[in-house]
Amino acid sequence: MIRNLLFIVMLTISIVLHAQETPVYFKGATIYPITGTPITNGVFAVQNGKILVVGKEGTVIPEKVQIVDVPGKIIMPGLID
Repeated sequence: MIRNLLFIVMLTISIVLHAQETPVYFKGATIYPITGTPITNGVFAVQNGKILVVGKEGTVIPEKVQIVDVPGKIIMPGLID
């Protein structure tokens, strides 16, 4: 189950990373950064294939962005080329 969930999240992120002009913010996931401790209820943002934000709950999300609520999901930024 976790493996399938991780695959779906990674697939979603990889789709978003390709030519996305509007920033996309994923919020509510557990984020496992390359370094540091896991972030629960984190915020992860990408735009045009670049990671913009990896932050904790309460990170300011600007207006006019796409927001995807992903509570209970896992995001591992940096694992997608």
